[in-house]
Amino acid sequence: MVQYLNALQSYQDEVTLIQDQYRSEMKLYEAQAEMYQAQMEDYQKARLSYESARNSAIATAEGLINIVPFDAPEEIIMESSGTPVCAEDEIRVVDLDGNELPDGEAGELLTRGPYTIRGYYDAPQTNAAAFTPDGFYRMGDVVRKDGRYLFTEGRRKDLINRGGEKISSDEIENLILKHPAVDGCCVVAMPDPVFGEKACAFVVLQPGGALTLPELCAFLLAQRIAKFKLPERLEIVERFPISPAGKILRRELRERIAATLAHEGAADRPRQG
Repeated sequence: MVQYLNALQSYQDEVTLIQDQYRSEMKLYEAQAEMYQAQMEDYQKARLSYESARNSAIATAEGLINIVPFDAPEEIIMESSGTPVCAEDEIRVVDLDGNELPDGEAGELLTRGPYTIRGYYDAPQTNAAAFTPDGFYRMGDVVRKDGRYLFTEGRRKDLINRGGEKISSDEIENLILKHPAVDGCCVVAMPDPVFGEKACAFVVLQPGGALTLPELCAFLLAQRIAKFKLPERLEIVERFPISPAGKILRRELRERIAATLAHEGAADRPRQG
């Protein structure tokens, strides 16, 4: 009996030793996993910061250069367009009348600084449009500002002004592209006698796809966008006009829909005589 008890105790001691070793190893693995996770997060943050800074740095040749610091909060790295690279860079966000806007409100970005151009050579008309009287350069970007961090909303020329309400083409295009029948889209302003401008969606369909304007609007409303942002005309096209750089020529699409509306309006008017 004593022999049996001694053997049982030896077995229990061995089990306890194995359990202690297992716990120690698990703690080591957990610590290593946390260390690797932290290293991966640091790497991802550094990579995002580098990409953001690199992308911002090549965004313009004559205006503002932005960077995202490595120690910036994650939401800044993921969502912002960075902060000016130079402390002497001056930035303003203004409305259509040139009034400076508070942080958080979207408006046109103006900048003035040591490396920003002061004017174009022998081009007084261009300079009058591109610069404010006190020398700020009109970047043409629509942004929000939080301190000196900028959040890009789009290009000013790509905004649609529907009776004073601003519609971002990029926002609507990103939602339309989620529709399974859509292969590509471009939203541009079309003239309107009441609202000034309305949104027109040019869409390239997937092979065999079909889409009507009511179907598109229902799809967009299901994604909880404001009704005033809905496209009010849908043009199905086989392809978009493309620049040598591979960008959609929005101006051609704006001119095309304006000419179409003018032709339709002329056809609807009663003939004289």
